[in-house]
Amino acid sequence: MKFQPLLCSAISLGLSLLSCGHEASSGIAIYPQRLDLGTIPFGSSGSGTFEIRNEGDDPIRILGIGPSGCDCATLALTLPDRLGSPKVRPEYRGMNLDLQPGEMATLEIVLDTSRYREPVTWKSGRIPLILEGQTPASLDYAADIWTPFWVEPWSIPFGNVGIRAQASGFVVVRAQEAKEFTPLSPPEVDGWAITTSRVLDTETCTWKIQVTAPEELPEGPFQQEFSFKTDLQNAPTLKFFARGVAHPDIAHSPKRILIRPSVGETESALSIRALSENLELQTPELQLEEPIPDLDVQLETVQVGKLFRVHFNYSGPDPTETIQSTLIINTHDSEIPSIRVPVSVLPKIPSPPR
Repeated sequence: MKFQPLLCSAISLGLSLLSCGHEASSGIAIYPQRLDLGTIPFGSSGSGTFEIRNEGDDPIRILGIGPSGCDCATLALTLPDRLGSPKVRPEYRGMNLDLQPGEMATLEIVLDTSRYREPVTWKSGRIPLILEGQTPASLDYAADIWTPFWVEPWSIPFGNVGIRAQASGFVVVRAQEAKEFTPLSPPEVDGWAITTSRVLDTETCTWKIQVTAPEELPEGPFQQEFSFKTDLQNAPTLKFFARGVAHPDIAHSPKRILIRPSVGETESALSIRALSENLELQTPELQLEEPIPDLDVQLETVQVGKLFRVHFNYSGPDPTETIQSTLIINTHDSEIPSIRVPVSVLPKIPSPPR
């Protein structure tokens, strides 16, 4: 199935006057009349070049070239008849480039299909060429984008996971222009286990690719790329990512507790969560390293073995200075035996002098 052409966005200045041909008025000639970028496998790039020649007897001023119409298409202008073949950045306005009689400029367009986030099988576009005192001309191009299959989602959002949780997720690869194909996926990539299975209850060829994190991830944000071939000759690489943030298997939030009685903030709460599915937490034990008068600390079991909440309630007066302590949470876990959370009761902020 072919999708409808994705036409470049029109610009307000004079695009309705664009010539359908490419013999523009007053000496400008554009070759080819329509640039064919050929067949581009999805995920790769294709390029081609327009020649813009002044075939008149007087200089012609180019006021603007573009826009290209989408982020997937980039432009580069060269003046090969001038010493050193200088490059000029194409701009929609304010170029003021004089093309001398007989001089030629070349405009290269690069179409990068990896920027698409939805299936595309054909692309056409029109690049405006704005000339001083003349009707705008147009640079038309087209490409046949071969999309044999489509991956959804292109990035697996793992979110917050435990470093030893061995989080798992999957993508679905569906046939687009190909009838049959088989992913040639390895059993693992950088410690991530990969399982590929055919989905049988669909009319089109569909595969499910499951990925499972290693036994232990480094703490912090992660992005893992998966890239491998299929059995289709000259087909694009099958590619997707896994993204998330790895935390210790026992996570707590927030990282510090602030009590502000002067503005009515006398209560707060802290969550303690087991991120790994295989981890069962014992009931934590709580201890304030330095007692804070009038501060009540209570533990609530929200989900046995998985989620606990610590409630703080301050009933005393505004302190004259900040009262600080540390809540020590004994988790009874061999990997993370304790968690330390700073606790502060803040004084009233004095009003600035008038």
